[in-house]
Amino acid sequence: YEAVIAEQPGHAKAQRRLLGAREHLDWEARYRKGVQAYDRADWAEAEEILSQVVDHDEGYAGGDATDKLGEARRQLDLQRLYEEAKGHEAQEQWSEAVSLYVKILIEDSDYRGVPALLAHATRQQKSQALYHKAQEYLAAGSWEEVVKTLQELTSLDPAYKDSATLLAMAKRQKRLHELYAQATQSLNEGDWSSA
Repeated sequence: YEAVIAEQPGHAKAQRRLLGAREHLDWEARYRKGVQAYDRADWAEAEEILSQVVDHDEGYAGGDATDKLGEARRQLDLQRLYEEAKGHEAQEQWSEAVSLYVKILIEDSDYRGVPALLAHATRQQKSQALYHKAQEYLAAGSWEEVVKTLQELTSLDPAYKDSATLLAMAKRQKRLHELYAQATQSLNEGDWSSA
């Protein structure tokens, strides 16, 4: 078409077809650039470019552009969920992290080590819940419950915060409470030497 136009500058049909051919080449180059971004897992760039291609022609490259665009968007969603979950972990918001890791695993069972991250977050969530429960029992002076809860916590995570120190203190308080109850009972029964 360029050769025809060079010989006949006013050839309108050749000019229209040249524009169409150039547009096709532009879209082909854009599509290839999107596929390259897709192949190197640059999901944001792939999504940006391929969405333009699909907006132009939904069936471009036999639907391959649409398929790749869908996968790029899925990967971006997984990436967003992953980063959000890591942010919750950093703030020790374990329930939120667990919920997001489960969503990720539903989409991709092997995504970026999420199975191990989920297991860790679940342990931390349980440890955190036990610690808070122990704190409530501690505030209420329920020494037996404090001891049971902290024993469960230290068996799950021996180094969790100050749980080992709290457990030793709770055991001591529980024993003192038991001794006091025995002494009071002996006193009430008139057993002065035992009291």
